[in-house]
Amino acid sequence: MKCDCILSCVGKVPIFKSLSDEETQKVSSLVTRKSYKKGEMLFLEEQKLDCLFIVHVGKVKISRVTSSGQEHLIRILATGDFIGEDTLFEEKLTDTFAEAIEPAEACIIRLKDMQKIINETPAIGLKLLTEVSRRLKKTEQLLNILQMQSIDQRVATILMDLMKEHRDKQNKQTPDIKLDVKKGDLAKFIGITPESLSRKLSLFQEKGWIELIGQRQINIKDEGALLKIVLNEV
Repeated sequence: MKCDCILSCVGKVPIFKSLSDEETQKVSSLVTRKSYKKGEMLFLEEQKLDCLFIVHVGKVKISRVTSSGQEHLIRILATGDFIGEDTLFEEKLTDTFAEAIEPAEACIIRLKDMQKIINETPAIGLKLLTEVSRRLKKTEQLLNILQMQSIDQRVATILMDLMKEHRDKQNKQTPDIKLDVKKGDLAKFIGITPESLSRKLSLFQEKGWIELIGQRQINIKDEGALLKIVLNEV
């Protein structure tokens, strides 16, 4: 019998959720588990990946180093998220690195085993493509933000995006945003300095558009005002 924690890990991954108990057991038999301390790397840039990493516990940030030597945050992986799918059918070196931003645990499947799973269960391959498509859409949204000249627009846009994402996860209308990362990492995500982000958030709060609660929570008080900034109507 495979360890319950590995069965749990496989069960939390969206692309595996429709598997039968027998199929889940089969996939779980191909999984190994590894723990990471806060700050420990799962993989580095220019490294050849030969496995799919699935986050079971904790959070992992995916970043790349820009030509100017600055770290640019790409995304945060939480429970059920995975990385490595882009090397499933084409061997290449990674252009990003992965770091545990809190104690984390990953379930790991070798790419050749993952390819076998997809061949035997085509529905998993289709779900994988859906997830890749979703990530490409988010990448396009990020590129749109990075092309904005106005810092106000960048900050307002990311706040609106995070609010929508949080609403989708909670499946209800809520103005609350609970950040998965520190504000400094959020600043890197949209290509501005932490100081610029702090100033803009404070300004937005002074104007009554948002409310800052602690280090990780932001409540949107005036969606209309933020939307005008996003649309450059102010």
